[in-house]
Amino acid sequence: MSDWLATFFDEVEPGARVLETSSVAGGVSGDTRFAVVEMPSGEIVELVVKRPGFRYGRRDPQRVAREFHLLAAAQAAGIPMARPIYLSEEALAMERLPGAPLFHPPDPVFAAERVAELAAGLHLAFMGEEGRASLTPALGCGLGDFVWSPEHLWAKAEDPDESLGESRIRSLLAAAWPPAPNPKTLLHGDLWPGNILWHEGRITGLIDWEDSSIGDPVEDISITRLDIWWQYGEEAMHAFTARYFSLVPWPSTALPVWDLVTALRPCGVIQDWARGLDGVASEQPHITEEHMRAVHARFVEQASRG
Repeated sequence: MSDWLATFFDEVEPGARVLETSSVAGGVSGDTRFAVVEMPSGEIVELVVKRPGFRYGRRDPQRVAREFHLLAAAQAAGIPMARPIYLSEEALAMERLPGAPLFHPPDPVFAAERVAELAAGLHLAFMGEEGRASLTPALGCGLGDFVWSPEHLWAKAEDPDESLGESRIRSLLAAAWPPAPNPKTLLHGDLWPGNILWHEGRITGLIDWEDSSIGDPVEDISITRLDIWWQYGEEAMHAFTARYFSLVPWPSTALPVWDLVTALRPCGVIQDWARGLDGVASEQPHITEEHMRAVHARFVEQASRG
């Protein structure tokens, strides 16, 4: 057992005994473990314990508490979430949910529409003063708006990834920015199939909140659109989009602009992203770098047409 795991339980639940541990696959910005723990009462519980590491070259001392409070707020709002249980300065523990990511659904359109319902529920839950009030603890731990600027969007990159048409994307953004505004809400920031747990045909949990912020909900949707197209196909992506906008009061007007922002994300890193999907290659052999590049090109073309 890792020394940090033993130290964590000594701090948050003195007398608890860790019986089994195993690593959780995926993720490079920290250490996540499954742990079977005997409580002082004798009860046996299964937990997921996360210790975030460095992100973007630095350690965020508020990151653990921020994620803990986000999990608590989202679960209280009825979003399928793991219940956070323990918090220390360096790690947090939550219940272990049943299920696993669904990379190869028998019905991709059905799966995509359920993801749309999850996204709509999340965004609607944190609209307005009452919704934002439930985020007060997380806001106090550094949750905030990410403000897009020309430097992020259309300033010329030092080494643009022209294999993905980065300079063209930035030029299109310069002409189209800003998008039509929508009411701000909590964004997950990485709502792709790998962060959604399924069990017996239903979604049981939304995980990995490290990219959360306050912002335009359509930004979240654009990110998910590209990921669903990569994983589930174009038809599923359009079904996801239609279902989402049938459930929320804001329009899809800003979608092409946010799609262009999303299209910048893989620039310079698409090879790394493709390698990161090696673990699901046996389930989805077509998820290759070539496939991802082809979908990205079509995604940009659709966005450029508005």
